[in-house]
Amino acid sequence: AYSVGVPLKFDSLSICYSDTITGLKADLGETLEMFSNVSLCVKMDLINTIPLGLSLKLVPLDENGDVIEDIEIDKLVIEAGSGENLLASDGSVNGNLGAQHFVFGIKSKSGDVSKLDQLAFVVEAASNHITGSAGLKGEQGIKISNIVFEVAGDIEVDIKDMDF
Repeated sequence: AYSVGVPLKFDSLSICYSDTITGLKADLGETLEMFSNVSLCVKMDLINTIPLGLSLKLVPLDENGDVIEDIEIDKLVIEAGSGENLLASDGSVNGNLGAQHFVFGIKSKSGDVSKLDQLAFVVEAASNHITGSAGLKGEQGIKISNIVFEVAGDIEVDIKDMDF
């Protein structure tokens, strides 16, 4: 019996994954009301073992899931991964992998980010960004962790009712 292995080549393989964080208005609402000229910053750590160059973008959404055109968010490029398994045999993240730290700037053209209620994370890859001869396997992946939101802006305080 003979066994023949033939590597597959895709002329235009495209991968897109998205997930959404909801309820930001409830979590950040009162804080954002105190600021004007607000800008937000999202910081995160990311591990990529997929041997493809990826792009990661955050899409600002309102309560209805509609894109907020007034808010601009940076789009980031993630270097291709090594092709190693993301998870160790016990299901934990492979300890040999180092995380990259990313920072997204979120700015509103009008200075008002009060409509922001959801952030969609969109990861995209294309076959023309593959590195080396590493193939795609089910054990590869990305892990995003330590997501932190920072708020910056001018604080507005009404001091008419304050006693001095």
